[in-house]
Amino acid sequence: MKNLITRTMAGVVYVAVILAAILIDSNGIYLLGLLFAILAGIELQNLCCGKAQNVTEFINKCMAVLGTAGCFAITISPFILLCGWVVSKSTCTLITTYATTAIAIIGIVAIAMRFLLTLYDKRQGALQRFAYSATGWIYIAVPLGCLAALGDTSGLGRQVPLMLFVMIWLNDTGAYCVGSLYGKRRLFERLSPKKSWEGFWGGMAFSIIAGVVFALLSYSSDHTPDMSKGLYAAAWALIGSAISVAATWGDLFESLIKRTMGVKDSGRLIPGHGGILDRIDSLLFAAPVMLVLEILIFG
Repeated sequence: MKNLITRTMAGVVYVAVILAAILIDSNGIYLLGLLFAILAGIELQNLCCGKAQNVTEFINKCMAVLGTAGCFAITISPFILLCGWVVSKSTCTLITTYATTAIAIIGIVAIAMRFLLTLYDKRQGALQRFAYSATGWIYIAVPLGCLAALGDTSGLGRQVPLMLFVMIWLNDTGAYCVGSLYGKRRLFERLSPKKSWEGFWGGMAFSIIAGVVFALLSYSSDHTPDMSKGLYAAAWALIGSAISVAATWGDLFESLIKRTMGVKDSGRLIPGHGGILDRIDSLLFAAPVMLVLEILIFG
C-alpha cells in the first residue's frame, strides 16, 4: 500500500511538472526539454558506464552530458530563431535565444573535448565508451529538441506538445488495460514479455480517439489549418496512430538497452517509476514523428 501511494504521488508530481512547463509559459517547454536532456544524459552514462571510478571517467561523463545539452540546444536553435525571435522580440524570448546559443557553444566544446579524451584514453573499451556518449547526443538530445520545437511549427502552439503527452499516456493506458484483459499474442517477447498485440491495438485506439476528440474541440480555433472539419479530424487520427507506433518502438528500444546492460530500471530518480529514461522512452521516438507530421500536415 505504501509503495502504491509513493508511486501515485511521484506520478502526480511528474505530470504536474510537465503540465506546468507547457501551460504556464511559452518558454517552459524549452526548459523542460533541457531538464530532461541533462537528467537522461546522466542516467544513460551511469547505465552504460557505471559510476565514475576516477577523475578521468568523471570528466568523460561530464563532457558527454554537456554534449547532450549542447545537441539539444543545437536542435532547437533554428526554431527559436525563425519562429520565436523574428516573430516576438520579447525579453523572455531573447533570454531564451541567447541562453540556447550559449548552451550550444558549450556543448560543441564538450563534444570536441570528448573526442580528444577518447584519443588519449589508453584503456580498453575507449571507443565503446565514446559510443555511449554519442548515443546520448542522438538518442536523447535530438528527440527532446524536437519536443521543444513542437510549439513553434504551427498556429496551434502549446496545444501540440500537450497533445503529444496525452496521446502517449493514453496509449500506455489503453495498452495496459486491453492487454491485461485480452492479451494473448506476444508483441515482442524477446524484449518485453508482457506486451501483446491486443494491448498494442488497444493503445492505438485510445491514441486515435484522443486525436479525433482534440480535432473536434479545437477546430473552431482561429489557428486551425485551412481544411474541412472531417479532414482535420482524419489528420489527427493519423497522427494518433503514428504516435502509438512510435511510442511502442521507443519503449521497446529502451527495453533493449536495459536488457543489454542487465538492469530492470534505468535509475531511481522517480520513486516507484524508475528513472527518467523509463518515463520518456516513448517520448524519444514519438516527438520526432509528431514534429515531422505537424510540419507536413499543418506547416
